[in-house]
Amino acid sequence: MSDSVLLRFRDFNNETIAEHNNVVRESESHTCLWGWWKKGLEVLPEPGLVVFAEDVNKDPGRERAYFLNSSNGKLYAAKLYKVHYEQGGREQRAPETAPRCPTYYARRECPAWFEIGEIRDVPEGIGALKEYVWSPNNRSVRSRRVVALRNYTRPSSALLDEEIGQYVVDDNFLETNVSLWLITESDEQHLLGRNHVALPLSRGLRKARGKYALHLSDLHFGANHGFRNELATPKTGKTAKERLSDSLLADLETLDVLSDIALVWVTGDVTWAGEVHEFANSVEFLRTLRRRLGLHRAQVSLVPGNHDIEWRRAGTEEIDPNAELNFSDFCQKVYGVPPVSSFLRCHTFDVGGKNFTVIGLNSCRIESEENAGLGFVGREQLRELANFLGERKRSDERRVALVHHHLVPVNHQEEIEWTRKKVSLMLDAEGVIRTLLGMDVDLVVHGHQHQPFVSREWRMVPDFVCPLTGEKRDLEEQLTIVGGGSAGVRRSHLNQIGRNCYNLIDLSDQKLRMRTRMASSSGPGYVDYINRPLLP
Repeated sequence: MSDSVLLRFRDFNNETIAEHNNVVRESESHTCLWGWWKKGLEVLPEPGLVVFAEDVNKDPGRERAYFLNSSNGKLYAAKLYKVHYEQGGREQRAPETAPRCPTYYARRECPAWFEIGEIRDVPEGIGALKEYVWSPNNRSVRSRRVVALRNYTRPSSALLDEEIGQYVVDDNFLETNVSLWLITESDEQHLLGRNHVALPLSRGLRKARGKYALHLSDLHFGANHGFRNELATPKTGKTAKERLSDSLLADLETLDVLSDIALVWVTGDVTWAGEVHEFANSVEFLRTLRRRLGLHRAQVSLVPGNHDIEWRRAGTEEIDPNAELNFSDFCQKVYGVPPVSSFLRCHTFDVGGKNFTVIGLNSCRIESEENAGLGFVGREQLRELANFLGERKRSDERRVALVHHHLVPVNHQEEIEWTRKKVSLMLDAEGVIRTLLGMDVDLVVHGHQHQPFVSREWRMVPDFVCPLTGEKRDLEEQLTIVGGGSAGVRRSHLNQIGRNCYNLIDLSDQKLRMRTRMASSSGPGYVDYINRPLLP
């Protein structure tokens, strides 16, 4: 993909754009020059800027120049016809052979001059760059050293190594002293080519090849895993000779969808007891899956389950502050960066031209020895999600929420075990359902009770206050809820279905057709258990 340039300027009176456009209108070529006002400590993006100049000069007239007013956050764009730049960044006045620039800096020396057409306002602001990432052609540094300048300090002006490949809209780049960046549209090959991190919360739009979402739940690596643990040798496997990854990949190959998996959703309980060695097996499992399916780490969305939170007997009513430590370390190994404290995740993907926003909610907020297995999301996490989403969904967008605990009953009859508090329903289930409906969520997928399940819930709530906009309206919406069976627990811990399962959801289907694949009772392999559309 070819680069574009993003230039930063500061104008409180909004005169800069008008001055340049006046020159464009008065010019016979309908162009003008924009000079790069490089900051003193700013690193020259070489050889990237040299390559960019050559590319633009060979293919002029495309809209490849963006301008961001750091005083108000407004974004502008223009067609770029030529780049005047010499290797080494020697500062020079505007070329006499080129169109002129505004008179207020006509005699200024700049390291680069950009010949542009009329500048237009971009109404969406920086959100219009949601498909752009920082180009590898930028210069970057391992760490931002703070440089002392007389009576104050400021960071050196360059991107960090780990920011290369990250989405422009996810970065607080205006806090740096950089004034020119090279940006490029993301594509799947670009994502796979750079092993960069996957932030917990992203406003970028990631392109994902394929059309299926693979939903896995309750893998339960550890003592009660029904397959050979991923890191175990055949001689040490306690329950089976086959690895779960081998079993799943073989079935996907049988279905001829191995190259069509766009997303992987994991709805908790990847371990049995939240131990380090169990998480190590989970990391290896996901690494194997990603490698065979050709996925970037951002295309795997996961949430914690109650078995993943390692509470300990502390003799107090307080939750052990280390209870979530192993899961947090696990997330860092999977994604390359630490999770947010609530483990909330949110990413948007372009799958076959359709946008899917995938939300990961942590329903283990009160998990402890005293509250073992009780699901609870809480208002604080829902407010965090509402603040991040910020607006109602677009007409071309689907929203999917991942959670571990149940929002509606899946068992025919609940067991009464007061000492163990074995309750399948989330404690704030109705509040979560209403809030997700208010956030325009279409589908919720979960795990927990090892029983495949599909339900469509309808809610009519008068005077409902939208969690995104604050407006009051009568809520009349429906939500589809999918429960996943256990993909990996041993048979003695399975629910009524009695066999391991996983879900395959066709995202290209307008109604999101789902196939629940169930382990065969007569030998290796899987058979269909559910095959139906999920949405009305």
